Amino acid sequence: MRYMILLILAVSGLSIASAAPRDRVEAPFTYTHDQLNSPDGAQDLFLELVSLGKQVCKMSYTDERLQTRAFDADCLEAFVLDAVTKIDAPALRAAFDREFE
Repeated sequence: MRYMILLILAVSGLSIASAAPRDRVEAPFTYTHDQLNSPDGAQDLFLELVSLGKQVCKMSYTDERLQTRAFDADCLEAFVLDAVTKIDAPALRAAFDREFE
């Protein structure tokens, strides 16, 4: 069975280029119960959330060379924590705790 959550984050960080607040972000995310049944599956799911979070939390730089790698670390942590909290699976929370705490 596949589950889908809508991750919503009001990104309060400032965009470097414009110094204007970012908009609210919505990101649909699909996962299966099987992914949460093992530490390896939960870790893979966690890495998918981090990857999505990096896209959502990408910072705008005027320097083109920095655009592909730069993201707001606080935004990323908030985004992933929101998803982990909504999914509410111990193995996923353990993956989050290993990375962020």
